[in-house]
Amino acid sequence: MFFVRFSGCPLRCSWCDEPRHRDPAAVRSLTTAEILAAWQAIAPTIPCILLTGGEPLAAPGLAELVAAFKMAGAWVAMETSGIGGEAPDGVDWITLSPKTALPESCYARADEIKYVLPADPDPILLAEIDERSRRHPRVWVQPRALEAIPDPAAVAFCYRLVLASGGRLRLSLQTHKWIGVP
Repeated sequence: MFFVRFSGCPLRCSWCDEPRHRDPAAVRSLTTAEILAAWQAIAPTIPCILLTGGEPLAAPGLAELVAAFKMAGAWVAMETSGIGGEAPDGVDWITLSPKTALPESCYARADEIKYVLPADPDPILLAEIDERSRRHPRVWVQPRALEAIPDPAAVAFCYRLVLASGGRLRLSLQTHKWIGVP
């Protein structure tokens, strides 16, 4: 999968696992044509694209970028917190990772829902996860990271939560962090 990582997110979560999106020195402004050219130069045989963040829905020109990838024959996925508007037409798969209250339309459009959890999540959030997992076929829990490594206590909590769910929840692990890939 070819990642397109956007800079900036209106939420500014203190525990965000991608803090580079807040670093102005790390930002490169690229046009749609430049992004497609980079894709062709780096990964011309990879047809799967992931739009991620920061927050893709807050990025200007997102609909144009998605349309350009689709015209080039790509399958386009997006991971979003749901903040910033509706997903543009053409996105093939949406992973919704809610961090705040969202309209039901965001959940209805999501192909999967992923909750990033600390070792001691709020009981109200746990009740929401339980309810969502009863209505949606793909709900994931992912342990929060401590800097560049997964938090062992959060991993243990998420593992126990998945086991107790009777198959309604899935465990998402950031494998790249386990093996030391930035």
